[in-house]
Amino acid sequence: MSFMVRIIAGLIRALASDAGRIKTVLGVLRYLGFNPAIKASFTCDITVPVLSQLSESTNPIEVINEFLIGQRRAGSEFRRLMMRMDEQADEEKHKLVDSVKYYLHEHRMNPKNRKLEIMITNRGVINDLNGSPVSDRFVPMMEAGLLKLRSLELHKEGHVKPFKISDASSGEQCIVLAMLGIASQIKDGALICIDEPEICLHPEWQERYIDLLMSTFRSFKSCHFIIATHSPQIVSRLESENCYILDMRKSVLLDAVDSNRRSADYQLANIFSAPGFKNEYLMRELLKLLSKLSEGVELSNDDHEVISRIREIEDALEKSDPVHQLYSLVVAAISEAPSHG
Repeated sequence: MSFMVRIIAGLIRALASDAGRIKTVLGVLRYLGFNPAIKASFTCDITVPVLSQLSESTNPIEVINEFLIGQRRAGSEFRRLMMRMDEQADEEKHKLVDSVKYYLHEHRMNPKNRKLEIMITNRGVINDLNGSPVSDRFVPMMEAGLLKLRSLELHKEGHVKPFKISDASSGEQCIVLAMLGIASQIKDGALICIDEPEICLHPEWQERYIDLLMSTFRSFKSCHFIIATHSPQIVSRLESENCYILDMRKSVLLDAVDSNRRSADYQLANIFSAPGFKNEYLMRELLKLLSKLSEGVELSNDDHEVISRIREIEDALEKSDPVHQLYSLVVAAISEAPSHG
């Protein structure tokens, strides 16, 4: 099941159980620069007679299996469906059969029309073809792959032409769908876990991610976001209050105020212990140290912390890296400098 289908299915289920959530969902769209409406178009590749057999059979898997024999072109899709159904508990199979019955009931007036177009607006979830409310009883068919998502459309503010999510960059797709997914589930006191949101995101979007996340859901109280990331851009944009960084290697919790709004090279060296080649932050710090040592100026506690930090990541520096060479010069200069005190 595609990420888009999971998001739409989650939205429909969430709105069916909590109609008031529509304000949160549409608010996300407004914040992202879209009009407050979503259109999702689905089609069913299985004919009404076959669906009727499926809904009426006491063994729906057998119906699908028989259908496979005469449908080589679509065989792989239905084999996957059959395998999913075979792994499901009886309760889930019954939900799917109930979903098929509901679909057939909704299309009883036009059996040739196997399209389902859903609008999510301030009116809720609406069938765009006839204006009737859409129940979440459609969802099992979506999740099973019986209803195929053909397009997901939004309207950018100030534009007449619809904006298809499939035409967006992978990063923009991820941002829109992820925010809608959170909007469909979040509530006061929620714990939201996000794994590597930077995947598919341009560095510019990575820099905007934290602000977008916190601004979009700021109205919710006592929520906790746990984000696993390898992105220095995301770490650098953490807010100064109520944001922390967990150093997994040391099991130490760091206050974000000490590292936010710092360069990517700073984050790579101090947070991720992966400075890379010619880390400019480290080069600047080491040159400052060499300047002090050459002038006979006593090093401060902060200076010694810099040296200690570089010592910890020395193994990550290539011998040919200017940072490593500068560090060696600093160490040699310290050993040769006269002691103070």
